[in-house]
Amino acid sequence: MSYLIPGIPMIAHGKPGIVCTGTGTTIIGGPKKRLIAPHVVFHLSAVSGFTTEPTISVGTNNPNYDNIVGAFPIIGLSTLNDYIALYLGSGALASIASGADLRVNVSVAAVSTTYTLGVYLVGFGP
Repeated sequence: MSYLIPGIPMIAHGKPGIVCTGTGTTIIGGPKKRLIAPHVVFHLSAVSGFTTEPTISVGTNNPNYDNIVGAFPIIGLSTLNDYIALYLGSGALASIASGADLRVNVSVAAVSTTYTLGVYLVGFGP
């Protein structure tokens, strides 16, 4: 078992296969138990005909879905199987309830023939 904090098990919750060549939201779904997530990891699992990255956000607040990760362009994520990990800070962290309506929102589409991400929240549970 992996630990971010000694004695508290690490939890990863997310979804592969998020197509970012159009705008809209993709349901990740809520974790099985409450998740406090100081990190979000983006994995580029498919890319071709690449020109520019998408702008995405992550959250539970309809319709913007940006209360966990505010909208930002994923600059630099353009090579197949690359990752970007965001540290969400050491202050008040998002506490995501079990079964929450967690979504990824693509507000600006990638200019690319294909651009597919995995989005994973990494943290711990109480």
